[in-house]
Amino acid sequence: MGRADHWRARAQIIRIAREFADNADKTHGRSMIIVGAGLNHWYHLDMNYRGLINMLVFCGCIGQSGGGWAHYVGQEKLRPQTGWQPLAFALDWQRPARHMNSTSYFYNHSSQWRYETVTAQELLSPMADKSRYSGHLIDFNVRAERMGWLPSARS
Repeated sequence: MGRADHWRARAQIIRIAREFADNADKTHGRSMIIVGAGLNHWYHLDMNYRGLINMLVFCGCIGQSGGGWAHYVGQEKLRPQTGWQPLAFALDWQRPARHMNSTSYFYNHSSQWRYETVTAQELLSPMADKSRYSGHLIDFNVRAERMGWLPSARS
């Protein structure tokens, strides 16, 4: 066992790990950790997450129905945001940042569109004019880029 922080009782950490492992063993990996906002508001969040992830991995809970990780997706504190923003949003190149939705980006650049079998007509409302929406789904991303709606287009 690694270093136990001085404000936590070593025995308590060992007890929690054993109880979690015992439950995972009895349920074939159906042990889940549910994380809420409280954990996100303290220092060393990354270390807290690593500890929880280690328990899940070591106990075989990843990829099991009823096991794994459930995360509250509310606001998280990001420090130091001032240092993180230029890297995340390329603010040293231009301002304001033009955010790209990841669905469009990866659909295009991972060539996922080449394997798409769904047509635009299948996704349309029955009340829509289907003649206006012909073509492959990637065509709509290309149109959006040409109209300047995606940051991958020149500004």
